[in-house]
Amino acid sequence: MPITPEKSLPFYHSLCNTKNQIFCHKCSLSCNLIKNGTYQRYHPDKEGKIVVQRYFCKACKFSFSTPPFSLLRLFQFCIEGLFLILFLFEVIPVAHLAEFLKCSRSTIRRRFNRLSPIIHASLAMEGIVWTSFIYSFSRVLFPRFYPR
Repeated sequence: MPITPEKSLPFYHSLCNTKNQIFCHKCSLSCNLIKNGTYQRYHPDKEGKIVVQRYFCKACKFSFSTPPFSLLRLFQFCIEGLFLILFLFEVIPVAHLAEFLKCSRSTIRRRFNRLSPIIHASLAMEGIVWTSFIYSFSRVLFPRFYPR
C-alpha cells in the first residue's frame, strides 16, 4: 500500500503539535528528567548548526536526547524530505532517487523496506508524539547506534 499525502498530512500535523512532550525512552517517566547539557547538529534545511538538549532520567539512570521536530537522526534531510522520498519511491525509478540522495540503489531499497513499515504503523496510531516516533524510527533504521 503506497503512502499518500492524504494519509500522511494528519500524521505530520500530530507530530509537530506534540514536540514539547519529553519523557524517558527507557522507563516512560517525565517527572524524573533533568537537563544534562547540549550538543550541536547541522540542520539540513537551515544554514549552520542548531542546539539539541540532552536529558538524564534520575529513575533509571538513562541519558538521551530528542532532536527538535522535523530533524531526523543520522539523516541528511528532515522528515519532510523523508515523506517526499516515500511518495517518490512509488513514482520514479530508484536510480534517480539514489542519484538525488548521492547513495547506492541498494541503500535506497534497504531504507525504504525499513521505513515503510514504520510509517505505515505510525500512520495508524492515534496521538503519537514526536519523542516516541523519533526513538522508534532511530532504533529500527540504526540498530547499531540505538541498541535495545
